[in-house]
Amino acid sequence: MKGKLTAFLLSGTLVVSGISQIVLADDQIKDPVIEKNDEEILQEETQVNPKLDEDPQKQVDEETLEKEVMLLEEDPIEAVCKIEDTEYETLDEAVLAAEDGQTILLLKNVNTEGLNLNKNLIIDGQGHTITFTKYGIALWGKSLTFNNAVLTMNNIGSTPYTAEWNWMTICASKNSSLTLNNTTMTLDGGNANKHAIYFCSNNKLNLNNSNLTIQNYGQDALEWDGGDGGYNVNIINSTFTSNHCRSGFTGTFYATIDNSIVNVINSLGNGSNGSNFDIKNNSNVKFDGNGSHGLSASTLFINDSYVSGSNNGANGIHVTGTLNIDNESTVDIKNNKCSICSKWTIPGAFYIAGESKIQNCTLNITGNNGSGIYQKGNTLTIESSANVTIMHNFAEKLGYGGGININGSAILPSNIQLYNNHAPIAGDDIYSTGKITFDSVGSNWILDDCTDTIDDWYYDGYNVMDQKEVFTRWNVDGNEKYIEHYDSSRENQILALKAAHTLNYTVKVNYLEMGTNKVLKDSYSSNPIEYGLEFDATSYDKIKIDGYTYVKTEVKSLGSDYSHDQQIAQMSLDEEKAEENSLIFDFIDENKEINVYYKKVEETKKDNSKKKTNTSVQTNAKLYISTAISALSLSGILAILKKRK
Repeated sequence: MKGKLTAFLLSGTLVVSGISQIVLADDQIKDPVIEKNDEEILQEETQVNPKLDEDPQKQVDEETLEKEVMLLEEDPIEAVCKIEDTEYETLDEAVLAAEDGQTILLLKNVNTEGLNLNKNLIIDGQGHTITFTKYGIALWGKSLTFNNAVLTMNNIGSTPYTAEWNWMTICASKNSSLTLNNTTMTLDGGNANKHAIYFCSNNKLNLNNSNLTIQNYGQDALEWDGGDGGYNVNIINSTFTSNHCRSGFTGTFYATIDNSIVNVINSLGNGSNGSNFDIKNNSNVKFDGNGSHGLSASTLFINDSYVSGSNNGANGIHVTGTLNIDNESTVDIKNNKCSICSKWTIPGAFYIAGESKIQNCTLNITGNNGSGIYQKGNTLTIESSANVTIMHNFAEKLGYGGGININGSAILPSNIQLYNNHAPIAGDDIYSTGKITFDSVGSNWILDDCTDTIDDWYYDGYNVMDQKEVFTRWNVDGNEKYIEHYDSSRENQILALKAAHTLNYTVKVNYLEMGTNKVLKDSYSSNPIEYGLEFDATSYDKIKIDGYTYVKTEVKSLGSDYSHDQQIAQMSLDEEKAEENSLIFDFIDENKEINVYYKKVEETKKDNSKKKTNTSVQTNAKLYISTAISALSLSGILAILKKRK
């Protein structure tokens, strides 16, 4: 405004000066028609301008000032904001003039060099934009509220308090609060090594129907100073985004997320680091794509909301304290690398250390490169009202418990989907050094590497048999098969299990003619017999075949679908032993084939000559007997006769 007045004064002076020169020039020209003497002219001029005898320059200055006053009255101050009825040309002037608790009302878009506040203040933007051009915000134990505004802070790496708070955009000392009501605030750090918002103690960040975006900071979006607590973030009916910062929530904040959207994505480190989260009322929360942990919490309550901890470099969701998931919530923990293994971090996609309860919800833990659930201790209860899927996880670094690794106590429901996980050392699906309660496998589970139906839990990498430790993995391939059903009656301190299947084989019995291998009767095939069971090789032999007699039974291995060398074992029974009902037992470890051999019964011819000989002998015998009888009779008669003489 001062520049305009100076230009006006100069131009006015030039104009008046030019007029004076013209008047002086005219005075030297005489009118050719009317000529007056000097006395008459002086008299006329005196009547017209009685001040002619005064200083002409003074007269010009007075006229110029009068014109300036008139112009100023016509061109009032251009106000950008006001406090009550007082208007201000800049927001910074209004902030300086405001008293504690007053409201500044914006009239148009404004700029500010930064806000350094030791007073409570409300700024009502009325939909206008505030652009920070040099510094951010310093709050000294006071509250700052923005209503209905759009705030932009690009490449702002210091507060107005440059002596100390020169490495963050916003800093709040103890008992300060920053509130956004129906406001959009965007902080873009330009990838500088700065923090966005830094809280010192007992602070509050309140978002109501607002949108806060913090992006491209080399340090953290929200950070505490490690003090005595009371660091609060209240996100209600709002959206909070932290994108491409070092971390989203760093420190122990108490974060309430109510009917809101929260995206903490693409952090260089953790998405969060030990805050307490209360997520409720249809909120949508994603801690995805972060360099280390996704959602790291001291306590975590999820109620009627969706939460994702996926595609992170370390654990997906990491909870050291109380956990509760309830009321139709859905939680996805997918494709996390679980790459950190240290004394502070154990690689598990869902890390649980406190008392934990999961009910009335859907929980999906799939495709992670770590144990699906790692329980450090305490109690985990998953109710049957929860639909839980734990599949395709691989405990690469930990080595134990691809699906679930229990070190406290855990109760799993009968409807849990817990299979097709893998671990390099033991317990593809379950590994427990604590106490675990679980049910039988599901009826429709299919093993993914062979498409066979899963039928039971099997020991996998650790077992105790005859007081000896067995570290053999479940295996149905090759020569070294190990298929041992889980026995719930055993009290093993360590439990390593896999949801898998047994092998079933059949016994085929062939009835053949000895020497020719002619098939005498259709072969018989048994019902499936489970691997490792014993069968009686003689129970199928010695059936009656007309015209043949039993010779022997031969048992031999039949090549299977597996690549191991075939072993041939022959066991023969002679007829005498068969008559004694001797038994031969064999163990089913592959398909078996039994050959039962018979020989043909030889037909015998009739011997007629022998028959004739026998007949003549019989005739001669009869004749001899008859002759003897006759002789005896004759002797008797002779004797009688002789006596009578």
